[in-house]
Amino acid sequence: MNITPDDAREALGAIEQVRAKTRAMLGFNGYFLPIWGCFWLAGGLISEFVGAGRLPWVWIPLYIASLLLSAKLGIDQGMRLRRESSIRIGVFCWLLLLYALLWYIVLQPLATLQGACLLITITFFGYAAIGTWEWSLKTTIFGLVETALVLVGYYFWPTFFWLWIALACGVPHLGVGFYLLRSRRK
Repeated sequence: MNITPDDAREALGAIEQVRAKTRAMLGFNGYFLPIWGCFWLAGGLISEFVGAGRLPWVWIPLYIASLLLSAKLGIDQGMRLRRESSIRIGVFCWLLLLYALLWYIVLQPLATLQGACLLITITFFGYAAIGTWEWSLKTTIFGLVETALVLVGYYFWPTFFWLWIALACGVPHLGVGFYLLRSRRK
C-alpha cells in the first residue's frame, strides 16, 4: 500500500483533530474541580473555627453557590460538547443528592462529624460511580482516594476533622482541576 504525502498530511490532520477533542474532553472536568475545591477548602476552614451549631450556615450557602455554578457550567459546556452522558451524569448527581438527604434523615447520625462523614463519603461515592460509568479510571481512583482520606481524618484526627477536610479535599480538587485546565491549553 502506497501512501502519498497528501494522504499522510490528511491522516495527521485527522489525528490532530482527535487529539484536540480528547484534550477538550479531559479539560472538561478541569472547570468543575476548582469550583468544588473552593467549596471544600472554604467550608473546611470556616467550619474548623465555628461551632457545630453554625455548620449548616456555612455549608448550605457554599453548596448552593457551588451547585449553581456547576449547573451553569454544565449547561454551557453541554451545549458546546454535546455529550450524551452529560445529562445522565447531571441527573445522577441530583438523584444522589436527594438520596443522601433521605439517608441522612432516616439514619439520623448521632454526632455532627458522623453526619458530615456520611454526606462527604456519599459525595465521593458519586465520583467513583461516575468514573466507573464513564470508564474513567482516574475519576474512580480520585473518588476512592478522597473517600479514604476523609475516613483517615474521621478516625485518626477527629479534633482537626474540618481542617483535614479543607486540606485533603480542597487542595486535591484545586490541584487536579488547574492541572487539567493547563494541560487542555497545550
